[in-house]
Amino acid sequence: RVGHKSMKRIRDPIYGYISLDDKVIKIVDNPFFQRLRYIKQNGLAYLVFPSATHTRFEHSLGAFHVASMMVEKVKGNIDKELIKKVALLHDIGHMPFSHTFEQALEILKEMDKDKYNDLIKNIIGPRQAAKFHEHMGVYIIKNCMGLDDGTSIAEKMADIYINKQAKIEASIVSSTLDADRLDFLQRDSYYF
Repeated sequence: RVGHKSMKRIRDPIYGYISLDDKVIKIVDNPFFQRLRYIKQNGLAYLVFPSATHTRFEHSLGAFHVASMMVEKVKGNIDKELIKKVALLHDIGHMPFSHTFEQALEILKEMDKDKYNDLIKNIIGPRQAAKFHEHMGVYIIKNCMGLDDGTSIAEKMADIYINKQAKIEASIVSSTLDADRLDFLQRDSYYF
């Protein structure tokens, strides 16, 4: 049918079914997004809490779902589809063991300052206002994923996380009560 969007649904233990259109499925099918299936949401916590095995993949889908509900309530002029994609990709820059890896960067800094500086220069550049995984996320989206709208997503993510310029959008994906936090609080409480 003309104008018909096909939708896929993914079953989630928190929200029931999460609906994804073809453009979002293309992102989810990307190998960089698929690798989030193997990164635990809470680092090594599953060793102490055996049922806390949820991943950045599940959490990213949940943040996308929450952001999708939030953008429908916004009265301002924002690109709703873009913000939902930023929410979906907000953790794409995470490395194994999530935030624990970022702390390991401090060890690299002490062990080999030249390698550390090369890494920081190539990924982060002169602005270091955000966390490493946020800078890495912008870099991956812009340079590695091959998305049709990757540049716009990366630029919006940089505006929100690094440049701190997108106020309305930031309230949805990076604030005290954002889609990220609303999902991980529910998800963590479910699994813990």
